[in-house]
Amino acid sequence: MTMTRKDLLELSIGENIDRLITLDMRGCGIPRILYAGAREQTKEPVCLHGTKALYSLLREDDYLFFMTGFVFEPYGKGELDGLTGTVMITRALLMACKIKPVIFCEEKLTSAVRNVLQSAGINACGSIEEIETLPNSAAVIGISLEPAEAAQQCKVMLERTIPKAVFAIEKPGKNVHGVYHQGTGTDVSRLCAKLDSLFTICQERGIPTFAIGDLGNEIGLGKIGETIRAYIPQGDHCICGCDGGLCVATSADHLIVATTSDWACYGVTAALAAITGKPDLIPTAAIEKRVCECANDNDLIDGSGRVIPSIDGIALDFNMMLVEMLRQVVTYPLQAIDLHSATYDAVLKKGFFES
Repeated sequence: MTMTRKDLLELSIGENIDRLITLDMRGCGIPRILYAGAREQTKEPVCLHGTKALYSLLREDDYLFFMTGFVFEPYGKGELDGLTGTVMITRALLMACKIKPVIFCEEKLTSAVRNVLQSAGINACGSIEEIETLPNSAAVIGISLEPAEAAQQCKVMLERTIPKAVFAIEKPGKNVHGVYHQGTGTDVSRLCAKLDSLFTICQERGIPTFAIGDLGNEIGLGKIGETIRAYIPQGDHCICGCDGGLCVATSADHLIVATTSDWACYGVTAALAAITGKPDLIPTAAIEKRVCECANDNDLIDGSGRVIPSIDGIALDFNMMLVEMLRQVVTYPLQAIDLHSATYDAVLKKGFFES
């Protein structure tokens, strides 16, 4: 099939989004390793690939289940990364698709998630029943740390509501031995809501699954398990004694990876903006600041362990700049395609992108 201007525009925006959200700020190489594994499967820009698949599924009033929240040692508190990003994706999908989002997390995090949602302009509710008739609303539901109780809760939820898709974002998952790890290889099973069963039951029922992660210990990242076990520190052998490594057992249908999970979430909002032509789906710097500071005010902390509005140690100012850069790499090409149509046609004629 011959590539069109629109195809080239989409490819260019997708590549730009991926490059921004995988900037290796620590210089350790992990974002590039994970991205190589994910890109090998998609054969096209990873974030745009996953976002297109999600957007094609959703219609107004469809339910979308999210799983998020990472409570880590030694603080026993939830971190910003993943949770604040989930709020940003929820905001974008409510604006773009008018869906019914349901966010599952640890019971101790439910109050914080509701408050952070409201800081982003989203009505936060405590049950699925409440959002049935309320637009611009999301339900936040706590899930048990105890496996049997969590499995029963998940079963009840699926008897009550069938989602169009399930999206795990920076959610710790169990490895082949049933152990949950944080990035250091430490066993954090006692702190984690046991949501793997909801993910796998949905897969068994043919419900599409999506996942975001930045290391390999998050639900769904088993999709690139070979890469994680081979190249990520403690991917195959951890320090906790289980000898199973931090690589999770669950494998998502669609996977998006980035330097931080929040950055992948920002990338999804940018890809949605590109698909729909609605740049306002991307959070502004002001929204980013408000959401991160609200998270701190609700006892959520940075992955460094400090009570600061940072994402995995990356300063708020940079994250604010990043969302604005994502806005620019979407809006400028959307405007340029008509202005520079002759250049598009001349490039396409050369055939470089046909392969």
